[in-house]
Amino acid sequence: MRKLKTFAAILAIGLIAAPPANAASATWREKLETFARENFKHPAWGYGHSQRDYALARALAAQDKVALDDDVLFATAMMHDIAAFPSWARTGQDHADRAADLLPQILRDSGFPEAKIPAVLD
Repeated sequence: MRKLKTFAAILAIGLIAAPPANAASATWREKLETFARENFKHPAWGYGHSQRDYALARALAAQDKVALDDDVLFATAMMHDIAAFPSWARTGQDHADRAADLLPQILRDSGFPEAKIPAVLD
């Protein structure tokens, strides 16, 4: 029972997203989140999955006192499954590899910081 309570506490902490660092960050974050919400429709690995991944990663990092770049974490969590959806999938190409092909331009178009794109692709 203790483990379940701990896990629930971690999720609860992580579900409250940190405010963006500045107005410029809010713009690209809003664009990526809107893109994910409008396009990633699946009960198991759609937009809700992206939100859960972001929340859980933040919570685990906080619990373990690991410093992460929240911009990179947010973009990665929101967009990592893009190529699992038919509009972006490519037959014969793993969705992770396809996402790595697609994301640089999508991130640039959203206004995501150019210098952080390689970290998202790692």
